[in-house]
Amino acid sequence: MKQTLFSKYSFDKFSLNKYSSTLALLLTLAIFLGSPTIGFTQTTTSNSTNTDTTTILNSLDGTVTLHDSLLLCYTYKTNPKKKAKALIVTLPMRSRTRATYSKIDDFLAEKFPQLSFIDFDLRGHGASVLAGSDTLDFQTMSREAYTKIPHDIKEGLRLVRNKHKSLRRIPIIVIGASIGANSAGILANIEDRVKAVVLLSPGKDYVGLIPEPHLKMTDHKDILFMVGNQDTYSFESTKELYEITEGRKVLNVYNSPSHGTNIPNNIDQALTDLANWLQTVLKTLKK
Repeated sequence: MKQTLFSKYSFDKFSLNKYSSTLALLLTLAIFLGSPTIGFTQTTTSNSTNTDTTTILNSLDGTVTLHDSLLLCYTYKTNPKKKAKALIVTLPMRSRTRATYSKIDDFLAEKFPQLSFIDFDLRGHGASVLAGSDTLDFQTMSREAYTKIPHDIKEGLRLVRNKHKSLRRIPIIVIGASIGANSAGILANIEDRVKAVVLLSPGKDYVGLIPEPHLKMTDHKDILFMVGNQDTYSFESTKELYEITEGRKVLNVYNSPSHGTNIPNNIDQALTDLANWLQTVLKTLKK
């Protein structure tokens, strides 16, 4: 819930001149001394009107420069009242931005106050479009460029964690949607600190991102698949990927055409399922 308090006072010069200068001064002082804070904005996450149970996330937009000069943009969210125990990293769908995870972040932050979040814009998407003198566009990027995305995130995470000491030693859980799901599946293999991944509508091959060989090497990790049964390509792909995946795996299928982040954003049960799975994973990570 976003609340903005803003006060603006205007004066009619002719009407004010009807009073003596002393009375006018007293009226002006009374108004401003009694006015609320001007321009104050507070963002809260809550399922209750009781402020004792409200989770307030600090949000910071940032960038890191990768080895090939890509300016990778992200939003870092954390609960200032709780020490972070795990980091949620989110990867959007093709053509979408990090903003698509706002509802999911808020929901999980309310359920698990000791989580921190990093929402990335992928290469060629959102604000992550500058690489040196070049401007990238997801619509014209080559398959080769798309295959760099998991490695972008691995490098970007290292750089972001160097900026924020509280993130250096905590486990990472990646939530990815569509091409972000395929990238998350690859990250589960190539980044040791990734302990669990959520794959929202993965595919066998999205623009060169092929998670299958990596999912075969995740026997020590937790994998959650979420897919709509009317999303034909992803549904068929997910069933095959689930079968070959090693590790502790769960498959949730929904009677819906929803794809990627539209699943938890549009289906309440999917959000609940995500939270229940995450609760189990967090208990495992404590051991």
